[in-house]
Amino acid sequence: VPGTLERNGCEKMDTDSDGLEDALDMCPVEPGPASSQGCPLRDTDKDGTEDDSDTCPNEAGPPENQGCPVRDADKDGLDNDKDACPNEAGPVERDGCPETDTDKDGVPNRIDSCANEAGPYDNLGCPQHIYPLVVLHPTRLEARGKIYFEPAQTRVSSRSNPVLDWVAQVILEHPEFPLIAVGAHTDDRGLPEANRQLSQGRAAAVRQYLISKNVPPERLAAYGYGQDRPIDSNLTSVGRENNRRVEFLIVDPQAEKPVSPRREPGSGETR
Repeated sequence: VPGTLERNGCEKMDTDSDGLEDALDMCPVEPGPASSQGCPLRDTDKDGTEDDSDTCPNEAGPPENQGCPVRDADKDGLDNDKDACPNEAGPVERDGCPETDTDKDGVPNRIDSCANEAGPYDNLGCPQHIYPLVVLHPTRLEARGKIYFEPAQTRVSSRSNPVLDWVAQVILEHPEFPLIAVGAHTDDRGLPEANRQLSQGRAAAVRQYLISKNVPPERLAAYGYGQDRPIDSNLTSVGRENNRRVEFLIVDPQAEKPVSPRREPGSGETR
């Protein structure tokens, strides 16, 4: 058989016709790409992911799941490994856990201002004859009414009791809120340090009122921010009124001191 000098007189052989001569082919009788030294790519489960890269070589699965089948016991679109509630269907934004709806009114607890009484969605889950004084947001409880104090004092005015009673009720009906931070703010009139002390006293007074309504003390914290976090201009009487406010923030107890969000004027306080 005629051949070349560099092959010691032998011809170039490519038994499996894969373009790689037998002398360099690790699998000379099985066609395969040069990138795998002439050996065929192994894909036992025929899922398009090579066995060398397939975490589950004997079970077909998509490449984005490393060749393993997507296991979704509750059929909610989340793989069991990523599903916090693998046996109960729930939305992705809740890590696969179902919405809790204690009163079965179709309004999930996280936005239901009356979690223990059935009511329509357009009334925040409360019965039609009730006007809810608290609106639930992902990070805060919005009081539909101002929290008033005696002038230049820390004592809560009695006209704020209905609103605070609602705040206490909502906290008690939502044990999933680990900690509520009561944040009190003032306008910029007066000395900054005096304003901080005044706001701290007012936040503590609101916290104490909620405790008197059976809210566990460990679920409440009080912070006085003084004039440091305005939400409006202090150049007008309306702006100063908006800055005098009390907020109820839903926080992680392991987190740092909560930051009062910048938002449209909401519940407030009078100086």
